[in-house]
Amino acid sequence: MSQTRDAWRRLYKVCDPKERLHIDELNLFVERPDSAARRIANSLEGGFDEQGKWIICGSVGTGKSTELTKLAEILHDSYLVVGVDLWRASARIDEVSAAEILFCIGAAAVRTAQNQFGHQVDPALKKHLTTIFAGLLEDKHNVEVADLVEGVTLLAFDLLAPGASGAVKSALGAARAVTGAVQVPIGRPKLGGLTRPVKDGDPALDKLVWAVDQILADVAQIRAPLVLVDGLDKLTKIDSIRDLFATSRVLAKPRAPLVYTGPVTLMLAAEWSAAANYFDRARLANLVVAEPTSPHRRAAPEQVEAGRAAARGIIARRCGAAGVDISRAIAEDALELLVTKSGGLTRQLLQLVREAAKIAGMAEAPVVDETIARSACEEWRKEFEITMTGIRRKELEYIDANGEPQGGQVSHELLLWNYAIPYANGDMWFSPNPLIDLHRT
Repeated sequence: MSQTRDAWRRLYKVCDPKERLHIDELNLFVERPDSAARRIANSLEGGFDEQGKWIICGSVGTGKSTELTKLAEILHDSYLVVGVDLWRASARIDEVSAAEILFCIGAAAVRTAQNQFGHQVDPALKKHLTTIFAGLLEDKHNVEVADLVEGVTLLAFDLLAPGASGAVKSALGAARAVTGAVQVPIGRPKLGGLTRPVKDGDPALDKLVWAVDQILADVAQIRAPLVLVDGLDKLTKIDSIRDLFATSRVLAKPRAPLVYTGPVTLMLAAEWSAAANYFDRARLANLVVAEPTSPHRRAAPEQVEAGRAAARGIIARRCGAAGVDISRAIAEDALELLVTKSGGLTRQLLQLVREAAKIAGMAEAPVVDETIARSACEEWRKEFEITMTGIRRKELEYIDANGEPQGGQVSHELLLWNYAIPYANGDMWFSPNPLIDLHRT
């Protein structure tokens, strides 16, 4: 049966790569053999890292936020899961300070305990948190800390609240289908560069850590807290990444297991060597869907096929959610092309399928054939070519030949914007994004 425009429209919508999967959408989640969520959960449940600090690092769009959601689902019976969405709580993510992140953790713990369990944190502790944080604010901003508390955006784990009725869960799920998270009301101030510069050892910063610890101890009366902080993977300034993860241990100080999403550049040895003093790395490499481009790197055929099978599984689940039969909607050669050109990057895979569905729908085509798949790839190739420079192309050629970046600012840019993609099979290697044709004239 050929697909109608309405079917293509449904597939287009369900493949929106901008939205993370929420608790009630994990039926679309394809767990990887090296699942970061599963490794962290096993470590915590095994009693080996009760106060563990992790960074899930990987490419933008590789599925780090979804791993946090999966981790919340696995551990919600054992822990009080406190989730912070820094991306939505911040106006300028690259300007967010360690003090602001600590404040978010404390405020999120207060609101989670109240919203999900009806537990009121000691008012004196809430007062300590706001007063200490107010003392760290730059005078020029003239911000009401009470507004900042309400402006901290929580990750949408509400569906895990004990005793929540089916009607409440349905309502929350419907709301999230539109909003994507518990939103910050319009007009409230957002974080990012609001505090004065403070370094490790500053008494005011130590007091803030103390206040957060006291709040975490208070909510532990319900059950042990687990803090998940999403959004720091969106950092683009190398200095910001180093300040938060490498040259400071402030984010590792709170007395609770903490999991942050972090930028792909923390996969580089130079960046990781300092951060490893305070954090364990949960590396989320991309699916291996093709042999390395460099002759100096190798991938086992079974690893490539496992990666391709996982990518097909992602597309099949999205098609199923849209009420589309993948075997009838996407020709086999077209499906294999989309998998190859995705580079094993989940977001790019969804972008390509979404674009192909749109092209097919606009043309009222009965099936995505290889021609439509190539057109979808061409549309996204242009996005890279627009910002391609001679320096970037030269670095990509080096990566293509050697399987690793040279390092420096250009290498960081290529990794942060997915011009180059990291993979792992016990060792790390890198390849240019397969949408980029380095030999194109």
